[in-house]
Amino acid sequence: MALAMSSAKEDYSMTDVESAYFAYKWISQNIELDCLGKESGDSSTLPTTTYKDGKGGEIGITELFNMICGFLNIESNTILGVKKDYSDSYTTDDDLFITFEYAWNYISIDNKYYLLDVISGSGLCGYDSKFHKIPKDEYFGMEPEFSIRYLFPNNKEWQLLSKTITEEQFKSQAILDYGFFKYFNNISPDVETIKEQTKVKFSFKDSKIEKLYFRDCYSIEKGTTLVPEGQLIKNINGTCEVSIRASKRGYVFLEVSEDNKNYYKVVTYGVNIP
Repeated sequence: MALAMSSAKEDYSMTDVESAYFAYKWISQNIELDCLGKESGDSSTLPTTTYKDGKGGEIGITELFNMICGFLNIESNTILGVKKDYSDSYTTDDDLFITFEYAWNYISIDNKYYLLDVISGSGLCGYDSKFHKIPKDEYFGMEPEFSIRYLFPNNKEWQLLSKTITEEQFKSQAILDYGFFKYFNNISPDVETIKEQTKVKFSFKDSKIEKLYFRDCYSIEKGTTLVPEGQLIKNINGTCEVSIRASKRGYVFLEVSEDNKNYYKVVTYGVNIP
């Protein structure tokens, strides 16, 4: 595999960034997170075993990526920290969002750092403890403003932000997804959880956008999702407001679309109504 990738890099005159992306895509299509092993604490941390079995833990997968980059003469390493994710419990005593130990990567090319999360770029573990393949490109070369919304490194240097944040700030802010950074600069309120009816205000990245649709998806419990029709919003001096109505404890996913057909998730709030 390493020989094939090295040959491809040479034959097609691929840049280091293109070659690293090639490695990212190969892992996202061929390697899975060991969901059952993760639950039992028994998932592989060895890149060779992860390659052989086609699955492994976060360390095994990130170290496999590092090993491939080593064959391609690309500087790469693993970043350790925590990931903020959804809780599968909606009892009044539990937090809606949880954090757990996690690992992701950086590559360094021409004195520039690129962040990537090859595991999230591959898919996710479902409630059935199986890994569901959902390959995505946006987790390669992540903007630090995006990654800090769900990843917090143990070493603050790897936030790659001009102004670092604390872990408490990390846990209290809303989860902004990749779609947010495509369209918007700011959001208010920028908090992890909201209560009942809330007006959310966005400022556009491009103030010339004239037509945009919003819809809110309510996830109240496992397998229960409500997706109302998209509502056309108005751009007023580069900002817009969306009202969301939450009546039960769970999550609200705000999604946006330019054509009322293809939607991007932009923000996730926890709804803290016992």
